[in-house]
Amino acid sequence: MKGKTIAIQVALVSALLFCLCAPLQFGQTASAQSGSTWSKYGPAARYQHTAIYDASSDKMVIFAGKHTTGSQNFNDVWWVTNVTTVACLPPCSLQWMLAGSTGSLPAARFGHTAVYDSANLRMMVFGGGEGVTIPPPCENDVHVLENATGVGGTPKWITLKPAGTLPAARYSHTAVYDAADNEMIVFGGNDCGLTYFNDVWVLSFANGLGGTPTWSQLSPSGSAPGPRAFASAVYDAVNDNMIVFGGYNGSPYGDLWMLTHASGVSGSPAWVQLNPTGTAPPATYQHSAVYDPASNRMIIYGGDTATATDLTNTWVLANANGIGGTPFWTQTSSSGPPRALQSAIYASSANKMVIFGGLVPTSEQGNPVDDHVWVLNDANGL
Repeated sequence: MKGKTIAIQVALVSALLFCLCAPLQFGQTASAQSGSTWSKYGPAARYQHTAIYDASSDKMVIFAGKHTTGSQNFNDVWWVTNVTTVACLPPCSLQWMLAGSTGSLPAARFGHTAVYDSANLRMMVFGGGEGVTIPPPCENDVHVLENATGVGGTPKWITLKPAGTLPAARYSHTAVYDAADNEMIVFGGNDCGLTYFNDVWVLSFANGLGGTPTWSQLSPSGSAPGPRAFASAVYDAVNDNMIVFGGYNGSPYGDLWMLTHASGVSGSPAWVQLNPTGTAPPATYQHSAVYDPASNRMIIYGGDTATATDLTNTWVLANANGIGGTPFWTQTSSSGPPRALQSAIYASSANKMVIFGGLVPTSEQGNPVDDHVWVLNDANGL
């Protein structure tokens, strides 16, 4: 064993009113806040970016992403503080700041992954697509942002040069972080072309501390999930389980898988397909998933379906790791902002899921890319 919202939505504030207000509520709470757009005071609209959350400073860190299809990519870092603020009137405490950094800045990218080592304030970035051509060049590089929240000093980028055989370059893969063993676990993705992966790779000394970072490929027993990209993965650190939902390989998946002993440290990794009861989400990709370890619940939000519909639904999977009972799906909301390829973090102490950006229906705001922050209260449905 390893240690460790009925909301009434209100109209969005006009894009001309750049007030720093509290984030919008959606889901299961009985309260609602006004919304705001951030294109003046915050990051440019984007999708396929990443977000990590630092609980000690209540700060969300946004990195990179794509602006609009065929337009531009980013390699900027933004901080937003007090992301779990419930309500306020202007001026408000939710504030964006463009983070300055030193070191070797990663190339602009999208579809990468980022994981976070909260003990050492380090964000680790792997892979992604570069450029604006179709298909884009794919990467398999690893970068670490020291002092990622700015708390311990000026952020600094470091490019790791891992030993071992490197994973194939990819984007739209998943990655989770095993803090106890300082390992990043990568699953699936696409080579920015026609090839989809279902391989699992582990990067030891992933934060660049304690030893030479080294890649190794796992060979889990059991029948593996089909190759896919645009899936989600969450990590049950206590039991060393990685839980994977959905994804895409020509058509979307709606299956649920768990990789036991995912780090390869606690035992021999094995793939197990979970068969939850309840009414399951549709086959989904380009969605978000977060995990509440205290209640053993995975929260799924948004994404696309086979009809390319940006979903507004929130689903909760109870007994997510299959321990303590049969996994059970419940739809907890259908009133979220429709979008796909957004970022999401979970603040466990406040039971809030916070999302930023993503693709939205063009009929909603006249812009296919979003720059709003939204908060889901009571995110785990309890």
